[in-house]
Amino acid sequence: MSAKLATVWALTATLFVCCKGPDLLRDTPAPETIAENPTWAPDGSKVFYGSHGRICSVDMQGNVTNVSENWNYYSVLPDVSPDGNWLLFASAEQIRKARLSQDGTIDTSTIVALTDRGSNFDPAWSPDGQMVAYVSNLKGDSSVFYGICIMDADGTDRSRLPDSGGDARNPRWSPDGSMLVYHGYVGHDEADILVTSVDGTGRRLLTDDTLDDVRPDWSPNGQTIAFARRGKSPGFTICLVDTAGQGIEEVTTGHNPKWSPDGQSIVFEAIAEDTRGDYSTLFVMDLKSGDRRQLVWR
Repeated sequence: MSAKLATVWALTATLFVCCKGPDLLRDTPAPETIAENPTWAPDGSKVFYGSHGRICSVDMQGNVTNVSENWNYYSVLPDVSPDGNWLLFASAEQIRKARLSQDGTIDTSTIVALTDRGSNFDPAWSPDGQMVAYVSNLKGDSSVFYGICIMDADGTDRSRLPDSGGDARNPRWSPDGSMLVYHGYVGHDEADILVTSVDGTGRRLLTDDTLDDVRPDWSPNGQTIAFARRGKSPGFTICLVDTAGQGIEEVTTGHNPKWSPDGQSIVFEAIAEDTRGDYSTLFVMDLKSGDRRQLVWR
């Protein structure tokens, strides 16, 4: 055996042993993700989400529409305008918007790019539909760590919050439009939940621990933040915390929660199982009863 071949064999054997660890690493593939990054229609009648680079919607009876069927580009991270007429999404690392047609699909003739440089994602409409919060790695003409940015709904008057508290993700508006909640990395490797005013002042931590706290969303009544927490065991737990950072409550297993417009339910990502094995999809949960049901099926 040549020295080169022996080295390759040794590396392969080492990788196989490492991937046979009993807890976090396995030699089996990760579950397929068929639905992710959910967001509600303003009237609560359906949920928009990403699926294999397409944007889809599903109503409460489980009927699915391919929203981006006429747009042949990888698209993710949808968010619906407060009036229900426009859809924000990320495609080719830029934020775009398009008008929704009567049949629930996007009108491709109305697609416009709101950003044109850098890497941009996580778009979110302001409650009045006049502004968009998003994440970008641009600061002026330079590429830096990802921070929270705001622009007008037509893509003009872009600005970056002066201090997002390190690498930042997933901005979401307070119901009155005065503040943003997001997750960021402040002084350690695990993410925390932060809030800030829209001008970047008054930044404060809602969580500050050695756990990963990510993907926050503000309740419609403005009193509670839902987020996903990853502890020492695999997987995420959905938690609720008040806006003072007090009284963290674990709700259910899952990831990426979004409040329904009436504040009674959340939609989120979680693992389902069928005859082909595990897969990641969307569930909806009534917060009062604790009942959860699957919304999108493989």
